Amino acid sequence: MDNYIVQNKKKRKRKALIVLLVLFLIALLGGGIFWHQKRAQEAEANANAESAVKLQKNQSWKYYRINEIIGNEVKAVEIEEDGKEIGEEKIFLIPVGTEVITSIQSVTTFTRLSAGKTIHCLMQETDDAASSEIVKIWIVEDE
Repeated sequence: MDNYIVQNKKKRKRKALIVLLVLFLIALLGGGIFWHQKRAQEAEANANAESAVKLQKNQSWKYYRINEIIGNEVKAVEIEEDGKEIGEEKIFLIPVGTEVITSIQSVTTFTRLSAGKTIHCLMQETDDAASSEIVKIWIVEDE
């Protein structure tokens, strides 16, 4: 009889150990999934950050203050990062579908742009090196 009780205790301990091990593995798997999703969300959120953009050949950064905007035609003055004007007014056509990133990193269209806003643009030189086009825009501030 004592042998039967000892064997039952061993079986219960073994079952309890197996249950704890399975619960630990489930918790570990759940934590891993949560961690992976959190990293994916952070990567998606940072995808629109200016720091996530790596300049390619014939690309550059420019700051502009918008003087007038009609449709996708923008009259703007190039400025330095501190706001000092460094060029004459230029006219740009913003290609349809160009992403405009707001200060809260949401993606919108150029309809959010208006006169007085300062924008930071990713510019791409076109085939004739004399001109360039806007690839992506970040809204810096309103005036």
